[in-house]
Amino acid sequence: MCFMPFFENGNNFWGNRDCLAGRKGMSMLRRIRIWLVAALAVCFLLSVNVTAFAEDIEGSFPYTTSGVDGEKSEKVCNFSYRDSFFSCSSYELNMDLARMSIRMALAGVGIGDDAQPTRLLPVFDQLGVKYTEDTVCYVKPGADTIGYAFGERQISETESVVVVVIRGGNYKKEWASNFTLGSGTFHKGFTDAAQVVTEALSKYISDMPSDKKISIWISGFSRGAAVTNMTAYNLDNLADKGLLGPVKPENIYAFCFEAPQASRDAKPGDEQALYKNIFSFVNEIDPVTKVAPSEWDYRRYGISFFLPSVLNSENYYELAPKVQELFCEYAGTETYLLFNEGGQAVLLDRALKKITDFVGTPALYVQFLQNAARSLVLGEDTGSNAMINFIKPIISDFVDRRQQKDDGDSMVNLGVAHAPELCMAWMDVLGDGTALLNCKDCYEYITLDTGGSVTVYDASGKKVASGDGSKAEVDETAHVGASYGISKEFLFAYREGETYYVVVTPGKKVKAELFCSVYDRIYGKDRNGVLYSGVQVAKDEAIVFRASVKDPRFYVCDGKDSEAVLAKLIAGEETAVDLISPKSVIKDTIGNPTGQVIIAVEPTPTPTPTLIPTPTSAPSPSPEPEQEPLSKKVGNGLLKIFLIIGIVIVFGVMGFVLTRTVLKKRRMRRFGGPNPHLAEAGKASDTALKTDGIDGEKEQ
Repeated sequence: MCFMPFFENGNNFWGNRDCLAGRKGMSMLRRIRIWLVAALAVCFLLSVNVTAFAEDIEGSFPYTTSGVDGEKSEKVCNFSYRDSFFSCSSYELNMDLARMSIRMALAGVGIGDDAQPTRLLPVFDQLGVKYTEDTVCYVKPGADTIGYAFGERQISETESVVVVVIRGGNYKKEWASNFTLGSGTFHKGFTDAAQVVTEALSKYISDMPSDKKISIWISGFSRGAAVTNMTAYNLDNLADKGLLGPVKPENIYAFCFEAPQASRDAKPGDEQALYKNIFSFVNEIDPVTKVAPSEWDYRRYGISFFLPSVLNSENYYELAPKVQELFCEYAGTETYLLFNEGGQAVLLDRALKKITDFVGTPALYVQFLQNAARSLVLGEDTGSNAMINFIKPIISDFVDRRQQKDDGDSMVNLGVAHAPELCMAWMDVLGDGTALLNCKDCYEYITLDTGGSVTVYDASGKKVASGDGSKAEVDETAHVGASYGISKEFLFAYREGETYYVVVTPGKKVKAELFCSVYDRIYGKDRNGVLYSGVQVAKDEAIVFRASVKDPRFYVCDGKDSEAVLAKLIAGEETAVDLISPKSVIKDTIGNPTGQVIIAVEPTPTPTPTLIPTPTSAPSPSPEPEQEPLSKKVGNGLLKIFLIIGIVIVFGVMGFVLTRTVLKKRRMRRFGGPNPHLAEAGKASDTALKTDGIDGEKEQ
């Protein structure tokens, strides 16, 4: 049976006049069912679109500043996360993900004597990262321990990201591991720690569905960055061999901030393309990043970006004021505290070169110094401390002189250079990272050992640096640095390919030593260079030197003629003054260090950010959180689907009830309604209609 015609003129719902019975007409109930099924299908398609890029999350967490000015304070760090970070290949540089990664590394700094993840776990909760007691391993720092935490964030029903953070602060006795070089190809302290993390991650991923897309996002700061670098190296190797389940190398995202160096097998850039999804961000004046030394062929895997400086970036003076402002805000200080950064860079590199030359080789370090260094960190007293005490004067001179800011000395402020707030400020200012790609990996420098006064001029004859034998000064608008080294030699550094002129008046009879070279930060070696050694200079004579590795010129002239000789050199004219030939020349034997880097471009659009309140207390890890807020659901996709379905059902039922009511009233009017006389007439009419139909059939 079917309902009566929908329209009084005899049309059914589809405008069909041929039938009053159910055999040729469609019942209203069936129509409503079709509407409901169609609506549910549309809702399903919409829900797939909604969960494609499930969620943007804005959040925050408290942190303790590093106390670079001697005073620590409590600050709040804001962060911005997007699931679409992982829609791009991990081999593309995504600076938004890098900015989020430095914040994860900052949140991962250990808190308290036990170095627990008090800041990190609330961030995991805000991101909807599911973790357990087995995946949060912040053990109390010991001689060779490592702290780490990871968990799963489900992006959609077919995609998840495993979020990994390596503890990067409050090391205490863990520092002993930093000095554990070992006798193999890899830094033993960092490699052993990375193996612990790799094994835990491999076991965790092996239990995940094989038909899902699984990404790994790992980040760390300082020692945590070195372990991150080596862990990502392990994961890349496993994924490349198909031993990491559904994880592919293009889905491994690794970010290392101020990372020491861990491998003598690491080769930069295109030479080991598999590891180019590992990005390291390095401050060239941070001594922690020099462990283990480049001079002993230790490097990082993947691509190392040196943060902009006066020696490597044309845009430094455009970016630096913004960085200084943010650093002061993040570190809770009123002053930037760094000065003459180019001088600090060349001084640090020369000081470490002297130390490694003094020690000799990695094998000699392991044999005579490694246990002594570990014992100092662990508070132990051993006979091997005598070797440490022997080189203490070198280290002490380096550390003590860095404090002499007022007298113009350019020793590096170790605390500021290694502060995570400084690295975070640079990440926030660098935009899409194009400025990083334009930074040079090399700078040119000179070391001059004569004593007396030194003045340096640029190609136009403008004075840019000077030294009086005890302190160095530089023009704060020039791309140069100057300092006095730990052996009291004058150091001057400038951007690769530029030309400067140096005038030296010793004031006494000397044998001058001057070395001019191109220093490669990636390899930790001199690429090209010229050495002038044992050059005799009389009391009244002066040195005029053109500092250019490609075309150096070393003249010794009468002191009264030095200005004229300088003017001719700057003008490109010939001079009759004696030209001194270099004693030796270093030739370039180093290839391309980085290769091509692609800037990531995420898909658009993205959904409206979900605001999540800052947690008031830090929960401890537990197998199953008591209550998970709705904002942590996978893009709230299921919630949205159920809401849409509920609305469709409500309106469908209302329409069904309303339609039946209207049809009932119309049927009542058509057949006489409740009036008994009209009802009898309607029945008679109906009987006649049926009789006519039967007779008609008989007549046919």
